[in-house]
Amino acid sequence: MIQVLLGELSEQETEVILRPIRSDLVAHNGESVGHDFWGDSGDNVYASAFGGGQPQGLWRSDLQGNEECVLAGASISHNGANPEEDRFIVDELCHETTKLWMSRKGDPTPEVLCQLAADWWIEPEQTGPDHPHARFLPNGQGVTFSSDGEIYLVEM
Repeated sequence: MIQVLLGELSEQETEVILRPIRSDLVAHNGESVGHDFWGDSGDNVYASAFGGGQPQGLWRSDLQGNEECVLAGASISHNGANPEEDRFIVDELCHETTKLWMSRKGDPTPEVLCQLAADWWIEPEQTGPDHPHARFLPNGQGVTFSSDGEIYLVEM
């Protein structure tokens, strides 16, 4: 479940209010969410939905309860969005861990962005030393990631 922590902190009292953003993605029947992050706009939270129900993939949720799948496909990946939040990237899709995948706003269909230098998945539940953690450049014109001991840049 994606949750937002709201509240005021003081030295004498801590009050935290938890409110689910996507209550339909609670962890039941094998479904869960993870690798969440805020978009640069500050208006959207993104997270991978995996296991259980459909559709699986990278989801966007805003604080008003609007939501959409922005990159479809079973994924427990690390994710990213460009500063404009109109391109999205994941480092794993349907257990394929030798590529980076991208989608564009309005079409959640994944496309291969590039081939990695090495597969980062070793055994089930284990990752290699070079898990990509792809990130868009601040200007949105490229993606950096690590693979096989090197750092790479894909210009777009």
